[in-house]
Amino acid sequence: MRVVGIVCEYNPFHNGHKYHIEQSEKISGCDAAVCVMSGNYVQRGDLAVFDKMFRAESAVWGGADLVLELPASFSLRPAELFARGAIYILNSLGCVDALSFGAEDDNIDALRKTADFLSDESEEYKAVLNRGLDEGLSFPAARGRAVRSVLGVEYEEMLKKPNNILAVEYLKALKYFGSDIEPFAVRRRGAAHDGGATGRFASAAHIRGMLARGEDAGCFLPYRSFPAPANTELFGRAVIADLCKKSAEEIANTAEVSEGLENRIKSAAQESGDFEELVGKIKTKRYTESKIRRILISSYLGIKEFELPQYIHILAFSEKGRGILNAAKKTAALPIVKNTSRAKKLLCGSARETWFRELEYDRIYEVMK
Repeated sequence: MRVVGIVCEYNPFHNGHKYHIEQSEKISGCDAAVCVMSGNYVQRGDLAVFDKMFRAESAVWGGADLVLELPASFSLRPAELFARGAIYILNSLGCVDALSFGAEDDNIDALRKTADFLSDESEEYKAVLNRGLDEGLSFPAARGRAVRSVLGVEYEEMLKKPNNILAVEYLKALKYFGSDIEPFAVRRRGAAHDGGATGRFASAAHIRGMLARGEDAGCFLPYRSFPAPANTELFGRAVIADLCKKSAEEIANTAEVSEGLENRIKSAAQESGDFEELVGKIKTKRYTESKIRRILISSYLGIKEFELPQYIHILAFSEKGRGILNAAKKTAALPIVKNTSRAKKLLCGSARETWFRELEYDRIYEVMK
């Protein structure tokens, strides 16, 4: 059985995702799909609209065979580390043959060329990149300028599209780990990443907006019954309260905080009434909104250093997925766990600590949603 891997958030799982799973198996010639999915916290720096178990079960209903969790320690990271954590899990399973990702541009050769270029970081590239950062540009903007100076404007334009950015990071991660997994790109269909709706396809952002307004988004979802969306307003107020009682030094220990940003965060927390206002007061040309949102949630949860995943966490699977798990028992480089009882038997040291820390993050999500 050939297996294709997919890195995803399914926030929420919608018709476009179902289409992507179908196309992934078709294009890669695989018989089954394994998804590594963000848990209850997502990469843009937010609570997932629905909890991870509902989203995982929806994905299996929509065609996935095995859904594994990308924990908050990795989902709340910039694109490079988000991709590295997810690819490490897929590679560690030991039985994944292909990787499929959605992209605005499905030219795999151009995406691979960009990934190779960014992995190697020539002296010319680093010089232009650092000049841009010194001028106060955000990292994405400075990187785009550096890519344009060496590869050309068409490659800079390619890196302005969100799915292309992640595609390049997946390819970089495959190279970083020396993985034999074969990559495939599926052209994104219908609405843009943060766009509206086209026919029965809509972006996840558009669907989340509809759900927040109490509108019926059922025509874009392959299921009709779903739980109430997470209460992001309540969570945002909890984040502000937590920042108010923390010192700037404590905030400085959070992942991605540098260059005195902790002082700006502390000051903004004293003046903000909700999460969006807080983000707006902190955001600058140098620091993107997504970066700020990730930092704020990471501060609240206490996420600090980046470490590669130490176990593989099963969320949901089909009968075919059960077969993949049976095969992985012989090939996996990491312990495979489904629940706390199993984790207590298989995990020790920092892996065990990470498991219970992630349980705490999940409990916070449940309380806040």
